[in-house]
Amino acid sequence: MQRNVNKMPDGFLWGASTSAYQVEGAALLDGKKMSQMDVLNQNTGFSDASVTSDHYHRYKEDIRLMKECGFTAYRFSFSWSRIFPDGVGEANPKGVEFYDGLVNELVKNGIKPVPTIYHYDMPMALVDKYDGWINRQSVEDFVYYAEFLIRRYGDRIKDWLIINEQSIIVEFWKKKNYIPEKYYDDPQIKFQINHHMNLAQARTSKLIHEYVEGGRAGAAIGYSPIYGLDSTPKNMLAMLNAEDLKNHYFWMLF
Repeated sequence: MQRNVNKMPDGFLWGASTSAYQVEGAALLDGKKMSQMDVLNQNTGFSDASVTSDHYHRYKEDIRLMKECGFTAYRFSFSWSRIFPDGVGEANPKGVEFYDGLVNELVKNGIKPVPTIYHYDMPMALVDKYDGWINRQSVEDFVYYAEFLIRRYGDRIKDWLIINEQSIIVEFWKKKNYIPEKYYDDPQIKFQINHHMNLAQARTSKLIHEYVEGGRAGAAIGYSPIYGLDSTPKNMLAMLNAEDLKNHYFWMLF
C-alpha cells in the first residue's frame, strides 16, 4: 500500500499573530502615551488593555514558547504611540529599546518577524491635534513614523504589512477611530479616512521597496466572502454588489 502524505511547501510560515494594543500592556509605561484605542476602550468594563498578557515584559518568555511550538514566524504590530508618544518628533528611547529587543530575539531564535506598522492605534495626541485620520496631515505623520521603522529594522525585516484591516477601520469607522461628535452625522468622513489611509499605504510601500533590499509590502485585508441566498439573478447581483462594496473596493486601491 502506498501512503500519500500532503506536505506544506518549503518556506511555508507557521506562527501566530498579535497586535500591540492587545498583548503588550504597559499602556503608559516608559514614555508611552495614550493611543486612540486606549481612550476608546476606557471604562467599558471588558476591554481594558493596560496590562493584557504583559508581552512588553515577557516577550523573551513568549518567544521561547513560540520556538517550542515550532513557529517559524511571528506577526506583531508596532505601537505608534510607544515609539512616538506625540505622533511625531523625537523617538522614545525606551519604546525603541523594546522593539529592538523583540526583533533581535525573534531573529536569534530563527523566527521570522512579520510586523504590521498600524493596527488601529493612532496616537491620541494626533487625534487631539487635528482629528487623526480625518485630516490629511495624518498621511505625512504616518509616513514619518513608518520611515523610521523601515530604516531601523529593514536589515532584519523583509516582509511588511502596512495597515491592518483597512476595510474594518472604514466599515466600523466610529469604533476603530476616535471620532469627535461633530462628525457623527457626516457619512463622507469614513471615505476621507479611507482615502488618507490609501495615500499613507502607497507612500509607505514605496519606501519599503526603496530602503529594504528584497523587501515586500502588503496589507492585511479583513476579507469576508459573501454568497447569494440562491442563484436567482436578483440575488446574484446583490452578492456581486456586496462583494464590490465590502471587499473589492479596498483591494482595488492597494
